[in-house]
Amino acid sequence: MLHRILTVGLLAGVAAGATLTAFHLVWTVPLILDAEVYEHLKGELPAEGLEAAKIALAAAHGDGSMSRNLLTLVANLLFGAGAGFVFAGLFNLLRLNGPKLGVIWGAAAFVAFSLAPSLGLPPELPGTAAAELGLRQAWFSATVAATAAAIALLAYNRSAPAIFAALVIAAMPHVIGAPKPAVHESVVPDALAIEFVAASLLSLAMFWLVLGAAIGILSRRFAIGR
Repeated sequence: MLHRILTVGLLAGVAAGATLTAFHLVWTVPLILDAEVYEHLKGELPAEGLEAAKIALAAAHGDGSMSRNLLTLVANLLFGAGAGFVFAGLFNLLRLNGPKLGVIWGAAAFVAFSLAPSLGLPPELPGTAAAELGLRQAWFSATVAATAAAIALLAYNRSAPAIFAALVIAAMPHVIGAPKPAVHESVVPDALAIEFVAASLLSLAMFWLVLGAAIGILSRRFAIGR
């Protein structure tokens, strides 16, 4: 059984990680590269424009796109495999299978791990001021835990008191507030920052939905969760 659980988790994780990588390479990485130009030039582009500045920086400091893309792929595959092993183990423990349940779990994971934390700490591009890393990590972890607990409560109890309790639990980190830098500064244009938030969240939504659907399908195929 352990071998089947690991197989399901690995296959689903690879599918989700590859999907995330495709979104990153097509959408988010180009935005990061643009932001790095603004960061390097302190927000002051030359008269020739952004593309000319990117070419000049690549010529001066090297391109590095191949190694960056490879590292992105490896990181996403490892992330997918780790999440896949957890999902597969939970599906087996709770006796779950099927793509519908998988998508529901994927959507719940997206809300807990990506959407809820982004309300206080949206994805940020290079060149944007941020609060101290340890504080951000602590708030992120607390938000994930609170949101996951609220979702779990609603999954098993939809009475009025349970709904109220879930809302209170989920809202607590946001009432406390995410850590913010003393002065919020950014050399990146607002339009670029907004697009990056949208690209990051959509990429992660696809990651979690693909992972959940693949876990559900493969769990049934490999007869785990029965």
